[in-house]
Amino acid sequence: MHIDHAFRPSTDEIRCAILWALDHDRAALVEHRTYAHLNLLSPLRRAADARLVRRWLEASAVSSVMTQSLAMAA
Repeated sequence: MHIDHAFRPSTDEIRCAILWALDHDRAALVEHRTYAHLNLLSPLRRAADARLVRRWLEASAVSSVMTQSLAMAA
C-alpha cells in the first residue's frame, strides 16, 4: 500500500468526503471505515483519509464538468 505523506486533508474535507461516500460510493466508504478505528496518527488511517478525499474531489470535478457541459448545451 502506498502511503501519501504529502496530501493531508483537513477534518472538514474528510467529513464532506464521508458524507459524499454515504450517498455515492459505498465501496470507498467501506474501505475508509476499515481504517477509521485506528489511531488518528496512524499512517494507514491518514492514507485512508487521503484516498477518500481524493475520490470525493475527483468525483466532484467530473460532476462539475458534466454540469457545465449540460448547461452549455441547453
